[in-house]
Amino acid sequence: MFTREEPKRSIRLKSPIVPILVVIILGIQLLFPYKSWVILLSGFGGMWLVSYIWARSLMSGLRIDREMRFGWKQVGDRLRERVLLENNSWVPSLWVKVDDHSDMQEYEISSITDVRGWRYQNWHTQGICNHRGLFTIGPVTLETEDPFGIYKVSIDYTDSVNMMVVPPVIALPEIDIASGGRVGEGRSAAKGVKQAVGTVGVREYIPGDSLRWLHWPTIARTGKLYVHLFDNEPSSDWWVLLDLDEQVQVGEGHCSTEEHGVMLAASLVNRGLQLGKHVGLITHGGELVWHSPNMGDAHLWSILRSLATIRPGGPPLEQILQRMKSSLGRNSSLIIITPNLTPGWISALEMLRRLGIIPTVLLLDPVSFGGEGSVDLVCNRLRKLEITHHIIPSDLLDRPQKQTKNEWEWLTSNQSTGDKLIAWDIFWQKAKRVLRTWGLIFLFYYVFANLLDGAVRGLEIGLIWFLIGGGLTVGGTLVFSKLRGWLVGILGGLLGIVFAILRVGSLSNKVFDAFVRIFRLLPDVFSWAYRSADVPDYQPLMLRLNEIWSDGSVIWVRFWEWGSNLLRGQSFYDPVAITFLWSVAIWGAVIWSVWQIIRKSEPLSGVLPPLALVAITVAVVGKTAYDLVFMLGATLVLMVLIHHDARERLWLANQLSFISGIRKNVLIASIALSVGLMVFSLITPSVSIETIADYARSLSGESAGDETGIAQSFGFESQSGEGPVDALVAARAGGLPNEHLIGSGSELSDQVVMVVKIESPKSDYFDTPIYLRNLVYDKYTGRGWESRSTEIATYSAGEELLPNKPGNGFPVRQQVQFVEDLGGFMYATGIPNSADQDFRVAWRVKDYQNGIYDILGATVDGDKYRVDSFVQMHSVDELRAAGQVYPDWIRERYIWLPSTVPEEVLSLAIELTATEATPYDRAVAIERYLRKIPYSLNVSTGPAGTDIVEYFLFRLKKGYCDYYATSMVVLARAAGIPARYVVGYIGEFYDETKDVYIITADQSHAWAEVYFPGYGWVPFEPTGGRPAIERPLEPLPELPDDFELDFGPLVPDNRLSFDNWFSVFGITLFVVIIFILAVWRISDWRLGRTHTDALILIPKLYKRIYRYGGWAGLPVKSGDTAYQFADALIAYLTQLGAESYWAGWILEGAGMIREMTEIFVQCMFNPLREDVEPGDILHLYIQLRSRLWLTCLLGKAYPYRILRPFLWENVPLLIPVSSEERNE
Repeated sequence: MFTREEPKRSIRLKSPIVPILVVIILGIQLLFPYKSWVILLSGFGGMWLVSYIWARSLMSGLRIDREMRFGWKQVGDRLRERVLLENNSWVPSLWVKVDDHSDMQEYEISSITDVRGWRYQNWHTQGICNHRGLFTIGPVTLETEDPFGIYKVSIDYTDSVNMMVVPPVIALPEIDIASGGRVGEGRSAAKGVKQAVGTVGVREYIPGDSLRWLHWPTIARTGKLYVHLFDNEPSSDWWVLLDLDEQVQVGEGHCSTEEHGVMLAASLVNRGLQLGKHVGLITHGGELVWHSPNMGDAHLWSILRSLATIRPGGPPLEQILQRMKSSLGRNSSLIIITPNLTPGWISALEMLRRLGIIPTVLLLDPVSFGGEGSVDLVCNRLRKLEITHHIIPSDLLDRPQKQTKNEWEWLTSNQSTGDKLIAWDIFWQKAKRVLRTWGLIFLFYYVFANLLDGAVRGLEIGLIWFLIGGGLTVGGTLVFSKLRGWLVGILGGLLGIVFAILRVGSLSNKVFDAFVRIFRLLPDVFSWAYRSADVPDYQPLMLRLNEIWSDGSVIWVRFWEWGSNLLRGQSFYDPVAITFLWSVAIWGAVIWSVWQIIRKSEPLSGVLPPLALVAITVAVVGKTAYDLVFMLGATLVLMVLIHHDARERLWLANQLSFISGIRKNVLIASIALSVGLMVFSLITPSVSIETIADYARSLSGESAGDETGIAQSFGFESQSGEGPVDALVAARAGGLPNEHLIGSGSELSDQVVMVVKIESPKSDYFDTPIYLRNLVYDKYTGRGWESRSTEIATYSAGEELLPNKPGNGFPVRQQVQFVEDLGGFMYATGIPNSADQDFRVAWRVKDYQNGIYDILGATVDGDKYRVDSFVQMHSVDELRAAGQVYPDWIRERYIWLPSTVPEEVLSLAIELTATEATPYDRAVAIERYLRKIPYSLNVSTGPAGTDIVEYFLFRLKKGYCDYYATSMVVLARAAGIPARYVVGYIGEFYDETKDVYIITADQSHAWAEVYFPGYGWVPFEPTGGRPAIERPLEPLPELPDDFELDFGPLVPDNRLSFDNWFSVFGITLFVVIIFILAVWRISDWRLGRTHTDALILIPKLYKRIYRYGGWAGLPVKSGDTAYQFADALIAYLTQLGAESYWAGWILEGAGMIREMTEIFVQCMFNPLREDVEPGDILHLYIQLRSRLWLTCLLGKAYPYRILRPFLWENVPLLIPVSSEERNE
């Protein structure tokens, strides 16, 4: 085994933005609790937790082993290795990068693969040793990540071994080597019998051969010199001198004088040893290498090892030759291998020759290796000195390469066809990635648009989709350009501002008209420039351009004014400025997300701006937050897929091989994990942390109900979804007059919004239209209405608001049924007192002891409710006699006017009321004056900064209910009469057959209420076109205090309701799943603990497998053997699982069934068997159980055709096998 030491395992946070984001969301939830933050916290927090657990499991479970034969290799040998990658964790590793740090060129095991939990992968790698040297095999690093790419896991194996690759030894062509005399020639003669040497033939004479071995008969016959060829030719030692002077080497890699010289030296050494010679080696690279002449394989491998690691760098050849004169014996053969073309070294060689050394020069031709120079000069000198020499070109030692047959040669032989197939495959893969990515982006922004629709005033769905579509188009174009990020930001921002101005200001038609005028002017301009025609008329074009510039400037000025007021902390609502701001924000968010997702491959940072925009909007307006789950799911899938696409591009750039199935596994994992986290976010209950939230507000000096109009300044509109309390808070901001516009279009005129049934002891009172109060405002801003600080209290069903009945008030019970969603507000005539459901009330003032109470409004859940209220009926005489001594809290709140109210309005109030004796008469005078003004819905909003009342009374001189009611309240206050602004609905259509009031959309209304001491608030109708409120002239009789109304109980007994059935169902389902899994695990644990004997455990487990066969409906008879049952179960499993989407996983169960059956039979009939471990059998059963369970589930779903496409790729044809057929 290659790896033995324990590796170094580490886990690193790759994406720090995730924990930062989770902490920020948690802080927001603590300070401003809302369901949207809980959903995001559950989603991203769950993702962080899953990623950490996943990464930790892989860090401890992954390991790799390498098996190979080490030792010596020659260049050209094949290196083969077996790699075993194990995953001993319970989570699959979707991809594992095996990073081999071996320094052997052109060989490594680096690759990308996947391995499932409790599984292993093994493969063989092989390569050719193309380079000589001493190489290191290893270390190895395993790298992987969790599916979301948050954590990176590294496992470093530091083990390594050395691999020696020696130069090749090849069969040399006929290269004649000059040989000296017998061994020992030139020394004193040996004493004794002369050695007998047998001749086997003749050969041509080579300069340097001894003349004593001339073969005179052959010379006489041919006329050429020949010498004897001996059976064991007496010769001298061979010395091979390899010149590695760095200055004379030419060529690179295999085609270099260095490599050819080394290969030639190794082959000559081998040849000499085979001829029975003593061979030595001399070379000088970084250091001197000297091997004295010797024989044997050990000597050969010692020389080859030195040649394997030698590199150029020695002294010049001339210096080496001069140093050798005292080291070589007489008649030694010196074989010099050199590419040196300078003739200086030949003189040193001539000196050695004179000393009795027989040289042979093998001259490497530099020109054939890509160098310069000619060998002629050196060869001529060697020839004159009669020194044996040979010219070695680059192709002399080339070895023919073995050609392997390609079975697909018929396809790839046509280069154009192969290129087209490869190009098409690459294009299809890219197309799928692009479609998948843009599809997820579209899904994300589809939910984004739906959440913003209706949440912000003036931001219609058409405008939102215009901005999203334009942003995606422009962003996609800029992403594929070569522009830098800052330039893309500037260009995209400018285009966003331009498009926002064009759309918000409705300037598209004018701009189009300007372009048309420009194109029409072009012929006249050319005629004027080249044909001396009349000067073109630019006046219409300039007028149009000035108009566009003027309209655009107005939009910018209004936005600037809105921003200035906002910075001063003032609540200021301008629909044009708000729409422009939101348009630019949406455009910028889309451009940013496209850039980050497509260009930077950072999906999380890309979706954060639009996700934050939607989450804040949902939290502020109180809209349902469950759609956020789909944005969360799209984000999670994008994170997995975009990160994997980036990894694949990096693998391709680094030329790393990876299996194609990784992409499919990543896609399946991304969908499964995202769906799981989405479900978890849906069923996670809202965190109840009101105490912490109140404490946080107390630190910042705020109260629970002390909200400003900033939300209104940004155009947020309250929604009913899941936050009635938030609806009340948002409602305090009030709005401009057109916020309560009735009959804004023909489509609303006959649209029924609610049905009301009245029960009252004074039914005559309701012969007149009824006023259903919704919200009451007390603070006039000059541009609209808002409420002062409120305190929101929750009341249970049947609980009463008022401990005492107000003076001259009688009770009324109303049954209200909503037809349209009206925001969850409670509508009631008079003063609401109690309801049959839990309700919330926003109190401005509440002092029961002194009988002081003032509410903004109330909300109630559901689309129908019953409410009890008190209606006060007062005669004209009573109101005239009420006087004008007002409580302090009434004067402070309901007579106050801002200093911005124009002088003309104040003067008109005095003029209208100067001659009236009582406050009631003054109020009637103001009402009478206003009712003379024409009623109209076709009005325009006044200029920014203009007082509404002044604009209505002195400029517009027409309007609808909001203008009338606002003017009535302001004029009354200017006249010293407490008054307030009320919005709601007026009921005029009474259906006698059903005894109900039918309320339509065009009956949305606003009116004024005036305070009379001792009587409270009395409504007035200043709107022209509406009938005036009729009041009795004389006081009405009062009901006795002990009079009991026969209304019946307001809250029925034994009522049953589910406020959030979705959460109840989700939690119940979650608990049931956890319970089933727990029962399974406890049962397995008990089996493992209580049955340690395999003979007892195995029958119990196999009985459970029989039970699964019964659930599957297999025809099992009592006489069937275990093998027959196993065959039937395997057939059933194979038929159902082969074509399913989980085919590979299910079909693994067939082998498990056979193994379990074999063990069962062996244990039943061989009870003495002791090699079966109970733990292994239990683990095998647990793995088989889930596959059998899924198979049974597929069998139960098979009869339902509608489910088949979701479970099988190709629907199988089930062939039932009877017991008789199996027995045959």
